[in-house]
Amino acid sequence: YEMTRHYDIDRKAFARRIRDGWTLKDALTVKQKRHAVKDHLGNTYPSVKKMCDAYGIKTRMFHYRIRNGWTLEKALTYYPVCRMESRYFRTDSYSYHYKCSVSC
Repeated sequence: YEMTRHYDIDRKAFARRIRDGWTLKDALTVKQKRHAVKDHLGNTYPSVKKMCDAYGIKTRMFHYRIRNGWTLEKALTYYPVCRMESRYFRTDSYSYHYKCSVSC
């Protein structure tokens, strides 16, 4: 995989190309296509990662939501509401004040 670094080819893409019967030369030298993506408002981004960064969500979360049937708009714009903003917990001898650590 040293060659993939030299030719700036993603290791997974290289492995997939070899598995699909590409020649070694083609697998290393044919540049990967970077597909521009559009959000639900029609804004264009050079990659899914850049689009997710613009909306402040993790790419992994975005892909999970899309795989589970979420609309593009909901996958990009849904932020969970913190249900545990502030609660008190009591034990026999102590009282605890808990504040949600998630930035909501």
